[in-house]
Amino acid sequence: MKKFTVLMMSLLAILMTSCETQEESSIPEIETLISVNDQVVLDFIEVFNETNNSELILGELTANKFPISLETISSKISKTKRSEQFLSFAKTTKNINQREAYEFWLHFDGNKLDPQKLLVAFSPENAEKLNTITAFDLKGNKIALDPMISPDVPVIIIEKNGFHALQLRVEAMNQMLKDAGLQSKDAITFDQSQSFSKASLETTKLTKIELKDDQEPWIKGGAEIYAVTSGIRNTNNEAELKVIPMYYLDHDDEAYYPNQIMLFWDEYRYQAANIQLFEQDSNYNYQELIGIIIDGVAQIAGTLSGQSWINALGTIAGAIIEVLPDSWLTDDDDYVDSFYTIEKNKSYSNYYGASRNAKVNLSPFTVLEN
Repeated sequence: MKKFTVLMMSLLAILMTSCETQEESSIPEIETLISVNDQVVLDFIEVFNETNNSELILGELTANKFPISLETISSKISKTKRSEQFLSFAKTTKNINQREAYEFWLHFDGNKLDPQKLLVAFSPENAEKLNTITAFDLKGNKIALDPMISPDVPVIIIEKNGFHALQLRVEAMNQMLKDAGLQSKDAITFDQSQSFSKASLETTKLTKIELKDDQEPWIKGGAEIYAVTSGIRNTNNEAELKVIPMYYLDHDDEAYYPNQIMLFWDEYRYQAANIQLFEQDSNYNYQELIGIIIDGVAQIAGTLSGQSWINALGTIAGAIIEVLPDSWLTDDDDYVDSFYTIEKNKSYSNYYGASRNAKVNLSPFTVLEN
């Protein structure tokens, strides 16, 4: 009996020791917990530090005004197991619910770049609400930066909701408008204008634009601006909407001369249309924004046929503004400005939008057939 008791006590001790070991091993160390975005940065730093990669990547970043895509990075760097792992993780997402594209750009306000001082940071979605931004040096050490004060050292920024993501989302937003019946199936884009059936296209061209305030922290880089144009499609006053990307429009208080076609007059029944400017932001994704606009225009659709066309045009633009969240019209940067009732054959010089956040030059322009 004594031997049996000793044996049972020994087994119990072994079981207790085993349980304690399992519990200890199942609790992660706090110091090892790290965000997904920070891990992307650390993985990129490892790839960057591999032979020749730093020189190739920095050369590409300094040579380009716009952010470079993950595909461009992939074509430049050495193909190793580590780089393949990084590229497979940070891939472009093109599904309907989440169109994201990793991109890279260099923030540096100085004259001579010192690679030894280089930092890398991931652009957070809520940068304007943070007290500090997490960056890492090339040894993987964590550095805290002020989101509103531009650092005096070079920083490679990684983000997935910027310039290249907007390119993917504009296509999706226009498709949503078509599916909702708010954009005709034969709506014209500049790329399609060569194959348009008419010998010439009458358009209105944006020749100059300047933003007063894009309200962006330095780590979010250039503003991703796009326009929502609206007009009257037919005698029933049905609305015609289109999303037009403005990729070049980066910073406030700087004039841009894009010569970009904004309005194709063959899409409208009458000779006036609206142009409203928005900024891609993380508060609402592109599906939510277009969903809000579609709902707002749909709510007033039944009232348009009884109005004069000029009143209907104003009602459409007003409906777009009225359904926006209140914060967009106060201290957020999603809504930029509105230009109402732009006429077909009229030129506009230093013309302010309703909110005076944007100033434009617009002029009539005929695209002739080759």
